Amino acid sequence: MFTNASSGYQISTLCGSLGTAAACIESVCEPDVAKQLIVKLQNWYKVAKFPTYQPENLNLPLTESESVLYSDSVGKFMEVSGYDIILLNEKNQ
Repeated sequence: MFTNASSGYQISTLCGSLGTAAACIESVCEPDVAKQLIVKLQNWYKVAKFPTYQPENLNLPLTESESVLYSDSVGKFMEVSGYDIILLNEKNQ
């Protein structure tokens, strides 16, 4: 259902995890409450240290995206880590 959200909705825009979470929140909350929760979620995402999942033997650096955009958060991680995101995904599989 949310496969279109990957890679920032295929065009490096909003992080797909945020769009998916927003849809889930909206499915169980009243509109005014959903809006408040989504704003809190987005503000948290901008300062959270990612990646929280640390594959064995990779010693990935933690970065803060300072943005809700896929291109910003992944780009910042790539810059700090020196990893190419495609190679990182292949190595982890």
